Amino acid sequence: MSAKKRNTAIRFVPVHPELQRAGTTDRKKVFHSFRHTYRDALHSTDISDQAVRALGGWSSSLTAEN
Repeated sequence: MSAKKRNTAIRFVPVHPELQRAGTTDRKKVFHSFRHTYRDALHSTDISDQAVRALGGWSSSLTAEN
């Protein structure tokens, strides 16, 4: 913890029960983590880059490729 942070700055972020049921207990996993997993799964199929961008809500090919 940073020397500038105080104990009152620490917060508890619960893991959603559905994520716990699926076996995810890592508090560092956030919605954005799953977006990247989704994108990687789409890229592993024969879906076009345009379709990957549309399904993932990315507006540019650079975002969808990172």
